[in-house]
Amino acid sequence: VQRTETASLTETLDTADPTSLDFERTFREVVREALADRPSRRLVMVIDNLDRVGAAQALAIWSTLQTFLRQRADSEGWVDRFWCLLPFDAEAIQRLWPKDATSGSTVAESFLDKTFQIRFEVPLPLLSNWTDYLTTQLQAALPKHSADEFFRIYRLYSLRRSTGSPAPTPGELKLLVNQVGALHRQWQGEIPVTDLAYYVRLQREGVSIIAELLAGRVPAAGEARLVSDDVRQSLAALVYGAPIEQAQELLLREPILNALGDPAPDQLRTLAQTAPTFWSVLDVALDQACREWPRAEGGKLLHA
Repeated sequence: VQRTETASLTETLDTADPTSLDFERTFREVVREALADRPSRRLVMVIDNLDRVGAAQALAIWSTLQTFLRQRADSEGWVDRFWCLLPFDAEAIQRLWPKDATSGSTVAESFLDKTFQIRFEVPLPLLSNWTDYLTTQLQAALPKHSADEFFRIYRLYSLRRSTGSPAPTPGELKLLVNQVGALHRQWQGEIPVTDLAYYVRLQREGVSIIAELLAGRVPAAGEARLVSDDVRQSLAALVYGAPIEQAQELLLREPILNALGDPAPDQLRTLAQTAPTFWSVLDVALDQACREWPRAEGGKLLHA
């Protein structure tokens, strides 16, 4: 009575992935329907972002495409009215495939040379043009700010660029403007827009902002006149996402505690010279040390 007998039957229908020949046959039927009886029509197929996928996937995609995009005698004439466009970044394409250690060439170079019948290279923006472009984008994103602020942002961006580097692309400039605009909305004018742009630029370069602030290396010579007098407090607030006063405390407390316990008087002297709020944070740090350091670390208090 307590035992149950169960019988189950599972059926699985698995459709295999279509082969490249199946893909080609279907594609040719579609193109024939679109172009064969309409001599005035043209068909342009654009394959975008091929340089943004993994190398294996990019190779698989393009090898499949080549099987039915190549010139064929039996194309019924429509192939002359069909174009395939592939926008790509040459550097990104080269990063997809490793370099051949024996020949010194890359698979990417061979791919580019043998694949495209015609290649058009987009010229770099003129130096005079990108300045105007950046200013125009800043005016659109920050309409209530002055031309002087926009000029300072441009100069900051220009100073941080390495000598001889190509002019920035419109995409790079738009990213800068978008990030500055987003931060401006978050902080509601509490931090000057030039300081926001300086922070975005440092962040995009991968600079360790906290380490540079503690070492007194930011802002660098030539940059200080383009940002506000309180740029160090602004950077600390942006890094920690905290009010300016609290951010300064967060920035200095840990280095002060470390210097007190090591001891490292030279580090304390450096912090005292570079951080305007050093003494007030020192008072807080000492109070924290007296409360939190255990008796076994009494030597730290002696050093302090």
